[in-house]
Amino acid sequence: SLTATLASQVLALREGGPITRLQEVGNALKLSKSKLVKLARHAFVHPELGLRVDARRSSAEDEDADLRRSAHRILVGAWNVRNLGIKSLTTRGRDIADIIAEYDVIALLELRDQKVVHGLLDILGTSRWGASLSHEVGHGKHKEVYAFLYRKASVTLKKHQLLADPGDKWVREPFLGYFKAPGGFDFVLAAVHVVW
Repeated sequence: SLTATLASQVLALREGGPITRLQEVGNALKLSKSKLVKLARHAFVHPELGLRVDARRSSAEDEDADLRRSAHRILVGAWNVRNLGIKSLTTRGRDIADIIAEYDVIALLELRDQKVVHGLLDILGTSRWGASLSHEVGHGKHKEVYAFLYRKASVTLKKHQLLADPGDKWVREPFLGYFKAPGGFDFVLAAVHVVW
């Protein structure tokens, strides 16, 4: 467990402002890799705080993801991107990618088409990031695409599918992603955008 000394040192660091990365703690307190991994098993930095650092350095996000993997942790999120299409990437693409890069797996809802996901992957780097996409779901004016974007080093996508809806009870059927994390942790994420 974490020692009282280490805990008080971390609290002292927080007095100087929010901690934006666990790597900051490791560097400031000169922690060994094993102690930093132990800290990462018990500590959490809100993804929004990570955006306060130079988020355009993808190596910082990769270091954070490596630390989470070492601690057997993954960071999962969901984001309604409000009718995001490929044209939006010309002005907001880097900012959107920076937010996605805070996570290991993120569900995106309300995508206008599949092209926008391919554009995001180009920004994030296809060697490090993968995606699973639904086809267009919905009726009438309520149509969209779902996607799971995931850090390839953090999880493996086993399969994806839309939830069967033979009675057509869903306006937009839920999209399921079946993932496996290192160490044998299997999990299913469901992305659904409900209309009522």
